[in-house]
Amino acid sequence: MTTLSFCGVTIQVYQASDYAYDVQAKTTRLYSGELYVNLSDQFSIFPRTFLCHTDSYNEISILTFFMGSFGDLVIDGETETDCYISSLANIKELIAGSGKYTYSVSFGKADQH
Repeated sequence: MTTLSFCGVTIQVYQASDYAYDVQAKTTRLYSGELYVNLSDQFSIFPRTFLCHTDSYNEISILTFFMGSFGDLVIDGETETDCYISSLANIKELIAGSGKYTYSVSFGKADQH
């Protein structure tokens, strides 16, 4: 099971997204018609999305408060710095009036800010 926290807030994860390594590429079509590609020497496993559950809507409220802020994201004990919440979505109460919710949260990571 994945353990997750952002800015000190523990997030209860029931499913983590698969890793998807990404490298940035800048492509330019030259006047000759050839394609020029400049590749970054950096790769990233971000964005990452997690499907979560909580027994308190307060957890969702706190994460909403941290949207627009950079912070430390700890995934299974590994700290990623300069992360941010890029999406907090699919918020659903499991059974009306139960106070138990599921939601998805996505994180991005800045190399510079």
